[in-house]
Amino acid sequence: MDEQLNAREQGDIKHNEGAANPGGNGFGSHGEARPAGRIERIKAWVSDHRRESLAIVGLVAVLLVLLGLTLGWFVDANRGSTVGKIKEPAELKVLGPNATAAEQIDLSYNPEYGDTKTGNTVTLKRPFCVQTGGDGFELQLANTTNIKGLTIELYRAENTSALQTPDVSGTAGGKSYSWIATGENLLTSFMPINDAGDGLATEPVPGASDLTFKEYQNVQRNARPLYRFKVFNKGDLNAKTLDNSTGNDTLNFIIKLSWDESAKETDVIYLIARNTSGK
Repeated sequence: MDEQLNAREQGDIKHNEGAANPGGNGFGSHGEARPAGRIERIKAWVSDHRRESLAIVGLVAVLLVLLGLTLGWFVDANRGSTVGKIKEPAELKVLGPNATAAEQIDLSYNPEYGDTKTGNTVTLKRPFCVQTGGDGFELQLANTTNIKGLTIELYRAENTSALQTPDVSGTAGGKSYSWIATGENLLTSFMPINDAGDGLATEPVPGASDLTFKEYQNVQRNARPLYRFKVFNKGDLNAKTLDNSTGNDTLNFIIKLSWDESAKETDVIYLIARNTSGK
């Protein structure tokens, strides 16, 4: 009797557990583990694919950050549009007279240009301009130092009056020009960058990067250019050469060079214009 009751009770347990877990095999907590449900399957997949899961979570986080930044940018841009537009930097150009295109300035001695010679010493003057679009700029001048006794001078250039003898004159871009050098030698007020004080460029310490040659160290000292610069404000501009411009947008210069012609060396001079705050 007891055995029949026990058998019936065991049958009821299996029946009830089968009803509670109809997709299972009839075993509950007293038997083997029942098959995993949907949540258990997700947990198992995440555990087996932990690296992929982290990548997905990271991607979602990045997308959310980007979305937040994008929305913030649009909000700020919309708010800023009521204040004013951001002004793009001016396009700077180092050009010939009358803002004519010039990839390089011929600095060789040529009597046809009005260059002079006294003994072995030659002197020449060349015109150029910096076109800024109406903003201030920084002018950099760099030169190698192979020729002993080479002197470089830089002046602002103004249009000559009827009673003045021009320092440079000619025709460029179908328009004539006649300029005279004015004021002091501007190079005396340029800020040196790498002048060692002996007229040569400072040698970088071993392992340091050079201004011109970067990581290359085996360079003759005279081949390292001297660098100096000066900032010119928009109030210094003295010419108007851009089409349909309403004010001065260009500064005219004359560069003057002098050296001993008997020297059998060659130097290179670089003129570089750089944007500033535009004051």
